[in-house]
Amino acid sequence: MLKDIQTTFPDVHFASLESVAEGEWVSVRGIFSGTHRGVGWLPVNGGMLVGVQATGRRFEVQHIHMFQVRGGKIVDHFANRDDLGMMQQLGLFPTQGLPPNR
Repeated sequence: MLKDIQTTFPDVHFASLESVAEGEWVSVRGIFSGTHRGVGWLPVNGGMLVGVQATGRRFEVQHIHMFQVRGGKIVDHFANRDDLGMMQQLGLFPTQGLPPNR
């Protein structure tokens, strides 16, 4: 999965802004960014980029990830990502006619 992300976005970067750990859980909020320079073939990023030709456009969106850790290994993971914002920045989803953010 990570190789597919690196193929789709060769300059992919995740900058951690904050992290919190409590018990078995670690939460991380950060900025995910990159430039769409390749074609993805696995259904990562919500499956929206499978087979989509590279746009050459850059994106920067917020992600929040929660990891459950046991015995030093990640056993569960949840994420909240701005996939719509990424698709809009890549020019693959319209921004016109949408209601303003509240």
